[in-house]
Amino acid sequence: TPRASAGHWSGLQELRALRAALSAPLRAAIGPGQRTLKPEEPPNGTKRSSPVQLRANVISSGLDEYAAIFIPGGHGAMNVIPFDKDVQTALDHFLNNDKLIITLCHGPASLLAGSIGRDSNPFSGHKITAFPDSLDFGANLDIGYLPGEMPWRLGEALKKEGVEIINDDMAGTTTSDRNLLTGDSPLAANQLGKDAVTALLARFGN
Repeated sequence: TPRASAGHWSGLQELRALRAALSAPLRAAIGPGQRTLKPEEPPNGTKRSSPVQLRANVISSGLDEYAAIFIPGGHGAMNVIPFDKDVQTALDHFLNNDKLIITLCHGPASLLAGSIGRDSNPFSGHKITAFPDSLDFGANLDIGYLPGEMPWRLGEALKKEGVEIINDDMAGTTTSDRNLLTGDSPLAANQLGKDAVTALLARFGN
């Protein structure tokens, strides 16, 4: 979320660019011919002939004007994002500059990018809420929500890297630990939004 002078929020175009940039790895991995949501047009009417290049441009141009990063959930967040160096670069920026990192549901898979090429994960010791493995490997299979088993378990992978998950069910729970705000599922989206606004105003609302 970009910051503007006089304490007012603006920069919708930049926000769209950052959202497009961080979702580019997943679109690139899915490839042509598969059904995906139509991406938003980039700012200033520029054509996005190369999503990966746009992502690199956003990263290389700097993230200083952004007050927060939001990583949405959904099982797609487990596909490429946790293994992408640009995601790691973005997370490092927000973590090291005490700016907000906001995510929910399966979005916390992105935190695994923190350990790429490192002996430890900078999010080790953080408390979060996330979508429970017990549902992905239980009820979600039983009711046919998932066509088959997920290739790996979100919670298990996060715990191995020292991240503490405080929920074991899907109840709309949110939590904040330092500058990391998380929610357990879509049920938590409304409260997480309120938590994010409160935290943003506390940091940048002067």
